[in-house]
Amino acid sequence: MMMEDKSFDLNAWVLDVDLESLMNYTECKDSGLGIHNIYLSDVALAVHVSCRNGFSGSGNIKEHLGRLLRFLSGCAGEVGFVVPVLCVIDARDGKTANEKTVFEQWAADQDWHRGDFSIIVIKSDQNQVPEDIIRKMLGGVATAWPSIELEPHDLDAIINSFESERRSRQVSDNYASLLAAMAVALREESGAPISKWLDERISDVRRIMAGSDINGS
Repeated sequence: MMMEDKSFDLNAWVLDVDLESLMNYTECKDSGLGIHNIYLSDVALAVHVSCRNGFSGSGNIKEHLGRLLRFLSGCAGEVGFVVPVLCVIDARDGKTANEKTVFEQWAADQDWHRGDFSIIVIKSDQNQVPEDIIRKMLGGVATAWPSIELEPHDLDAIINSFESERRSRQVSDNYASLLAAMAVALREESGAPISKWLDERISDVRRIMAGSDINGS
């Protein structure tokens, strides 16, 4: 069985926004932060950005970026688009290893973004371009999946695929824990591990809404 390969024109999702005026309004104009485009679909809002070469990471670019993304999220919400906000940072050209490390630290800094937005860093060794990532994130499932031939797998193969993805270190801690719970549920033929995982995530959300750290501090 072959899945249909559907392509989408990214221009259909580009917001008609005066980027210079936006940067002025959010006081981000001279921050060293550059916006290439802003995209919006019914799945997510994506912002394609880059930072000037040679920045140390010790300035205010991070704060400006957070302010910009939260502002855009608020604007989208006001017109009825309550969707995840994704920031794709282009770190392919002219970026040092230290700069790329800083971007990755931003992506992992949950105390900073608090789940208000997500950071995706595109590096030169990933053989990807920002537009491809944005197309996958903003489109439906059919956009994200390439044309592949689906073959039947036995239970052990499915469990092994979960374990392999979990160990790849390319997924978040929450997703890794979900994959582990799914593997246990399949082995035990019980939904209890999934229910336990969901209860823990609901508890995390309640603690965040109550203003406490999810680690209990």
